[in-house]
Amino acid sequence: MADTEFKYSNKYRILIEEITRSYYKIFLFGAHKNSTHYVTVTNKDWAFLTQKKIPITTLLEFSFNFLLEREPNTSIMKEFEILTISKYYSNYEEHIKDYCLAFCENNIT
Repeated sequence: MADTEFKYSNKYRILIEEITRSYYKIFLFGAHKNSTHYVTVTNKDWAFLTQKKIPITTLLEFSFNFLLEREPNTSIMKEFEILTISKYYSNYEEHIKDYCLAFCENNIT
């Protein structure tokens, strides 16, 4: 059975559903229009972006919040690989690495 995880952003409710180990279905529920997206996150891409410091679902949540701060949900591609974001937003990788650092600092046991 696929894992499903609900997250909330300022304007959208984000539902992340794991289809396979590297393929995810993302539902964005907003005030105006809902949308569905499919994202591929390979283990190699996950390790490159996060150094394996955060779960893939957290990476996806961050990535969609990052995109939603810059464009409406209806402008986000319906299907893409996670590193595609860097092709459109050159500062994405820097932001995710900063987020991972902050995440780890806040979750030290």
